[in-house]
Amino acid sequence: MVKCYWINQDVQAKFSGYPTGYRLGYTNEGPIEDSHYLPKDAPREGMEGYEKRFQFDNGGLYSREVWEKPSRLTDATKAWLQSLWVRIKADDKPIPYAGDWGAFPMDLTVVSEEIKTIFEELGREAGETLFDFFPVQKYWNDTVQKTVPGGPYFYCCLVARHDAWDYENTKFKRATERPEGAIIQRPFGTGQKLASHCAGKTIWRDKRSGNVYCTDAFTSRLPKGMRGMYLMDVKVTNDLN
Repeated sequence: MVKCYWINQDVQAKFSGYPTGYRLGYTNEGPIEDSHYLPKDAPREGMEGYEKRFQFDNGGLYSREVWEKPSRLTDATKAWLQSLWVRIKADDKPIPYAGDWGAFPMDLTVVSEEIKTIFEELGREAGETLFDFFPVQKYWNDTVQKTVPGGPYFYCCLVARHDAWDYENTKFKRATERPEGAIIQRPFGTGQKLASHCAGKTIWRDKRSGNVYCTDAFTSRLPKGMRGMYLMDVKVTNDLN
């Protein structure tokens, strides 16, 4: 039977000596003040209306359309992201993956060319667009204070949306309704999925909780020993019999 996993960024920091996540270089009006992480020659640009900068082809960051339907970042948003520094906390080695999905901003991570190729192949085999890729222009390692080796690296934005919940066996927390339209309701614990709704799927952002889930069809294709991604098992109800 199909296996399902929650890609959980909350425990990402447990990986020692490898990315505890990435952060985009910015100053001033960002949600946290972290200008000291920037390379000395990094641009000191303000960041007014952080959430409003993330625009998709079908709406804003927390619109109902973006939350529930496949969504791609606009060209203007991509250009803005490419003007920023991606900063990694890691050892001085090339990175295959720097997480994390499910964190703000939604579904955005950084991958190597090798991982990009694997993800593109998965999408072709699944017959759907799973990710949208565009090049990272500037990246920096906070730990060793120099540019990250390897590359090229790519922003990887998760496009796919899906709902696979076993509603009879999953309890949810109280729903939060965003002014922009999204209704967010996360499960207690990991929740439970239906095998019939996971079959044939690889990776998706959940329409109800916003969490990112994947199946063994996705994890089986990742390079052996790949670090930087934490998976939590999700119970699956066998409703295929």
